[in-house]
Amino acid sequence: MSSLSRSSTVTPMLAQRGRILFAALGFLSLEPCEPELRLVHQWLDSWSGIGHTVAGMARQGYDLELRRYDGRGWHSHVRR
Repeated sequence: MSSLSRSSTVTPMLAQRGRILFAALGFLSLEPCEPELRLVHQWLDSWSGIGHTVAGMARQGYDLELRRYDGRGWHSHVRR
């Protein structure tokens, strides 16, 4: 059982959304060899997809900070 479903402050709807968000982010760690994975990457690898992800994380009680390091890429910091 996940910590989301055990928490008394998280509603069942938020717990379900948290599991869906977790699954979607997990799929991003896979190489997009199949058409379905390419669609997930195409959507979530955009500013719009990042915005949806951040909004979903905020509903779950997480804070996300993104920083760009001088052309060397991005770094994220997540805290609850």
